[in-house]
Amino acid sequence: MCTRLLSRCAAFVLCCVVSLSAAALVPALAVGTIYVDDNCGCPSPDGTPECPYCHIQDGIDVAITGDTVVVLPGTYPENLNFLGKGITVTSGEPLDPAVVDATMINGGGSGTVVTFAAAEGPDSVLQGFTITNGSGSLNHGAGIYCSGSSPTITNNIITDNAAGYNDGGGIACTNHSSPLIAANAIVSNTADHGGGIYCGNSSAPIITGNLIAGNSIPASSGGGIYCSSSSPTIAGNTITDNTAGLGGGGIYCSSYSSPALINNVIAHNSATYFGGGVRCYNNSSPTITNCTVADNTGGGIATRTNSPLTITNCIVWDDIAADETSPVDVTYSDTQDPWPGDDNISLDPQFVAPASDDYHLGPESPCIEAGLNASAPSDDIDGDPRPWPSEGSADMGADEWVPCCDIVYEPSLPSTEEVVTFYSCAGAAQGGSLLVTWDFGDGGTASGDPATHQYPMPGMYTVAATVCGKGGLLCGTCT
Repeated sequence: MCTRLLSRCAAFVLCCVVSLSAAALVPALAVGTIYVDDNCGCPSPDGTPECPYCHIQDGIDVAITGDTVVVLPGTYPENLNFLGKGITVTSGEPLDPAVVDATMINGGGSGTVVTFAAAEGPDSVLQGFTITNGSGSLNHGAGIYCSGSSPTITNNIITDNAAGYNDGGGIACTNHSSPLIAANAIVSNTADHGGGIYCGNSSAPIITGNLIAGNSIPASSGGGIYCSSSSPTIAGNTITDNTAGLGGGGIYCSSYSSPALINNVIAHNSATYFGGGVRCYNNSSPTITNCTVADNTGGGIATRTNSPLTITNCIVWDDIAADETSPVDVTYSDTQDPWPGDDNISLDPQFVAPASDDYHLGPESPCIEAGLNASAPSDDIDGDPRPWPSEGSADMGADEWVPCCDIVYEPSLPSTEEVVTFYSCAGAAQGGSLLVTWDFGDGGTASGDPATHQYPMPGMYTVAATVCGKGGLLCGTCT
């Protein structure tokens, strides 16, 4: 993805390039740090780096509040229980995908892989693991089970767990649980309800920034997420390629659930009966704001049985179906089929590359600056500010179109009088027709992408590219 709004340095001293990159924050290790390594060899492990425990549960058992259990790469055939402890259990590098992939907790098909069932709170943290091969033979939640608990679950790969006739293939939240479920990949799990995530019994998790994909419910509902008598916040997720044998391939809401859906892309999901994207039933009342719902099989959004919907600032490039008991209030949205309501449109949203799951807006999309600021969140699915520009109007859908670029040039070590070719990379990232103008830092200017320039004198030059969409009406500059 290109750099949005933020500056990327393209300054050079002819043979010297300075580059900037975003730095992710990783929590510092707690004072009490316990180490675990499946390649352990000590006769009497004590959790030190020199003599780590062989099993993760051994580290949890001895940990006290505030401790961190650091798990080195390896495969750990275990079924863990946090035992109500406010501790962090983490891989060595939870933000490194290679380390997450290589640090695996394998449930062996003999129950839930990780259990939180003793009133754990946000200071009980699980991060940076591949969690796999859990089963629902004993309980809900084949991968992770939360009952009456609200832990923090971040930066994990939760995959290939099967809950059987129980609920929540990837994660189950029951009995007033409100975990933070953030920045995980929840993929290829199965269950009776909620292939990816199940929310039940007055639970209210925050589900944000996850990839929820390829989960399945062969004979029931809620391929990606299932909500029953629960009101989660579902924000900034990509929910795609999930399937349900009945309804709600992406999301299913039932039994007095009132989830808030914000900034999600819900695409390429499928259901046999209604609501390939979202299905609402039995006195549910979700609010759907700045979501993109498109290319689902079995319909986009379906609701019935006293389940009113409020849809604002959305793109629903699928159908919307409702029975007479379930009013649907659609405003400031782009719908494939014309829908009554304030400032709705029915125009091609001009996604960048929907066949490749890229539902960002192209630079000439009619959804740009067509939403309502009062209802919009403060940023979009990518973290870009909304509205952009700040004095403008919010866009419809999950993406806020922001002029973006990532300046590169060749040759990488230019000499004086040598022709240097500059690329903004904006068109590849955003599609469509963009206007790009250049300031080369020595008084020279150009338009077009790519552009060329020659520097007659050695020195340090700051190059700026201005990228414009909407016929030149919306512009941003990268340096």
